[in-house]
Amino acid sequence: MSAGTSSPLLAVVHPPERSGLHTFWAARWEGLQEAGCSVYIAVPSDADFDGIPGIPDEYLRPIEMSRPRGTRELASNARHLLRVRREADRVSALANALGARVVVTHGPHFLTGALAARRSEGLAHCLLVHSDMAPAVSARVLRAVRSPDLAGYELPSTTRKFASVFAPPTKTFRIRPVLNCAPRPPTNDRGPNKIVVGFVAALSPRKRVDIFLGLVAELERRRPGDFSFRVISVVAPAQREWFEAEIEPVVKRLRSDGVDLAMIDGSGGAQAHMVEFDYLVVTSDHEGLPNVIMEGLAAGATVVTRHLEGAVMFSELLQPAAADRYLVMLAPEEPRPELALADLLEDAGAGRHHSDETAREVFSPSLANSELLENLRPFRFPAQSKDGH
Repeated sequence: MSAGTSSPLLAVVHPPERSGLHTFWAARWEGLQEAGCSVYIAVPSDADFDGIPGIPDEYLRPIEMSRPRGTRELASNARHLLRVRREADRVSALANALGARVVVTHGPHFLTGALAARRSEGLAHCLLVHSDMAPAVSARVLRAVRSPDLAGYELPSTTRKFASVFAPPTKTFRIRPVLNCAPRPPTNDRGPNKIVVGFVAALSPRKRVDIFLGLVAELERRRPGDFSFRVISVVAPAQREWFEAEIEPVVKRLRSDGVDLAMIDGSGGAQAHMVEFDYLVVTSDHEGLPNVIMEGLAAGATVVTRHLEGAVMFSELLQPAAADRYLVMLAPEEPRPELALADLLEDAGAGRHHSDETAREVFSPSLANSELLENLRPFRFPAQSKDGH
C-alpha cells in the first residue's frame, strides 16, 4: 500500500459554533490532500451551518452526535456515558466505511474517539490537545478506557500536564501552527490618518473584552481622535445576558463620549474586516495557540497581546524572520493590563507591516503537514511500519 493513495483520516470536531477547529483543518486540508491523505470531518447531523470554507462538502460527514459535557460528569451521569458510547459506535462505523485507520479527536470528543478505537480493531486514536484548560481528570479517565496511540500538543505547559498521564506506548509530538489564508487587499476605510485597532472574538468573560474597552478609553485619553476601534464578535445565546449587563453599557458610554468604536457582526467571518486593522489586540485570560493571532497576521496586522504562552511562542518563532520588526508585541503582566497594552500602542503609527508575508514563510502548511503525516504513518500503514518499508 502506498502512502499517498489511501488510508484517510477521520477527524471529529465540535459543533459549528466552535469554529477554531474548522480553521485548524481548513488550513491543512488542501496540503494533506495533495500529499495523498484525505481528511473527512465528522460533524453533528443536527448542526445548522454552511460548511467549512476550504473543505468540499463531500468530505463533511454528518453523524448523530451531541456536544459532550465533559468527563467530570461521568461518575454521576450514566446517561452521558451511554450517549458517548453510542456516538463512539457511529464514529467507528463511519471510520470503517471510509477505510480510515486513524480517528483524530479534539477537546471533549476525545473519550468518543477512545471508545471508537477500542471497539474497532485496527483503528488508532490520535488526540490533539490545544490548551491546558482541560482537566487532568479527563486524561486519567481516558487512560482507563484506552490511552491514545498518538497525542499532539501545542504548548509546553500542556505537554507537561498530560504527557506524564499518557505514559508510553502513547507517542507525542508538537502541533505546528499553520497559516494558509488568502486575505483580501485593504480598502483603507479608516478615515483620515486614523490608526485602526481591532478586537476579534466569540464574546465570553474569558476573552476579556472588558480589558479591550478599558484600552479604548485609555488610548482615547492619551491620544484623543487618533484611533478607530473595531470589535468583530459573535455573542452566543448563553452569553447574551452577561453581554447586555456588563459590556453593552460600556460600549454605549464610550460612543456617547465621541469615541470611534464600531461593533461588527462576525457571524459571517472576520477576515474581510480584519484586513483594515493596523493592530489586533488579544486580551484573553487563557488561550492555546490563538487562531485569532494567525488570522491577524494573515490580514497584515501587527498583534498586540497580553503575555500568553501561545503568543510568546508566536513571537519567538516569528522574530528571526521579521528582523527588526516586531509582529507580535507582548505586554508585561500588570494589575491593569489595559495600561500595559496602551503603553505599547501609545506611539503607534498607521500603516501595514506586511506581517502576512513573513508569517506565511514561518507557518507554511507544508512543514506542519509533513510532520503530522510522519507521526501518523505507523498507524495509517501499520504493515509497512512492521517490515520497515
